[in-house]
Amino acid sequence: MLTPEGLAEIKRGGLDAHGKAAKVAQAAGIGAGTPGARPYRPVALYADPRIIGPRWPYAVMRIKRIIEGVARSSSIADAVNGAEHKQLAKQYVETYAFYLTRTRPAPVNKIDHNPFRHMSDEDAFKKFVRSVEDICDRSTKALGHWYTR
Repeated sequence: MLTPEGLAEIKRGGLDAHGKAAKVAQAAGIGAGTPGARPYRPVALYADPRIIGPRWPYAVMRIKRIIEGVARSSSIADAVNGAEHKQLAKQYVETYAFYLTRTRPAPVNKIDHNPFRHMSDEDAFKKFVRSVEDICDRSTKALGHWYTR
């Protein structure tokens, strides 16, 4: 329950709606409110691609080419409608969405389609890299070879 003091703090800009989480993040040095804080980003996605593997930089460039024309939308089908290779773009966007939501709770009374759920960060990233490389392999027929030295 939000107290009047908490509401006043939100209006002053000191806390977000989840004030405790913001305070914990600030204490840990994560977030914009702490001087010299590091932003929360999955390190593996923003690391130098050459340290992940020899094929990863090529895969990143191929995925960039596949998702060219993808727009922001509330549905994946609408988002990938402008892409030249819609099926490959949809596969990548779904894979990326599953990877990012792997720590969220599974749907109740429904089938869980997320292949990354309940995996460690390291295992999930390895599976994500492999999935992206598989998408790049499927793009070879339409776009030519993607891993050439």
